[in-house]
Amino acid sequence: MNSHMLVISRFLGIVVLILCGELHLPHIHAEYRGTVPLQQTLMPDLSGRWVLNSAKSEPKQGLRPSVEYRINQSGNRIELIVYVSGRRSRFQYVADGKETGAAPSSTLAGEAVARTYWENTTLVVESRQYIPDDRALTVNLRRYSLSPDGKTLMVRSRTLVGGNLRSERLLVFDRR
Repeated sequence: MNSHMLVISRFLGIVVLILCGELHLPHIHAEYRGTVPLQQTLMPDLSGRWVLNSAKSEPKQGLRPSVEYRINQSGNRIELIVYVSGRRSRFQYVADGKETGAAPSSTLAGEAVARTYWENTTLVVESRQYIPDDRALTVNLRRYSLSPDGKTLMVRSRTLVGGNLRSERLLVFDRR
């Protein structure tokens, strides 16, 4: 077996381990880093129109009656347009792991800092913001993952205020 075939064989073995959840990207041996852009290989395309499936989402309490996501993705750049009961919000992310400043969510809130990155095939968005009303740091963590058939988008979110868990939610969206 020539050296190129050996590298390809090892790479495919690593990809299988990652997809099976038995190996995480930070643990890949240094000789494989930089050989092939693994993150780009594993990065799913979340683009599409997604409608909330409230029957599969939890908890049911507090779910909005009409939620739709429209995602446009080009490489590691992601635009998320959220429609909630007819109101539109637009978010832009670059999944490079770097912290970026974000506009405050209200005039009473401090500036938010966000970091977006891929964790295997899951898009992770972490944001931190000091909320004067709560007199505490609010941390939001959202994890976007696509089902193997590409028809379902799951968004797991956690909100911590002052280090205490305030909410946890699973939103399930169906592709339209």
